[in-house]
Amino acid sequence: MISDSLVQAFTEQFDCAPDRIVRAPGRVNLIGEHVDYAGLPVFPMALQYAVYVAVRPRDDRLVSVALPRVRDFKGVEERFGIRILTPGTFLLELEREGK
Repeated sequence: MISDSLVQAFTEQFDCAPDRIVRAPGRVNLIGEHVDYAGLPVFPMALQYAVYVAVRPRDDRLVSVALPRVRDFKGVEERFGIRILTPGTFLLELEREGK
């Protein structure tokens, strides 16, 4: 099952289990890819594909995003910080190697 393998990959990457798993179903616009901006009718259609994301809150205002190794893809992890500017607004600060 997808959620089991996602929990396993998350746990291997971050040494802890995810707090929750969320799913975003796929969607395609058969008609109206750009006409919806003009208020014209569109014809969206759901797909059987979806994106699954495992998440766990942190205490240090850092976000770590990891794509696990799949087939020939070696995987990647990116970290960035969140700086609160005012309530409801924030700034993402990329953390690069060598800093």
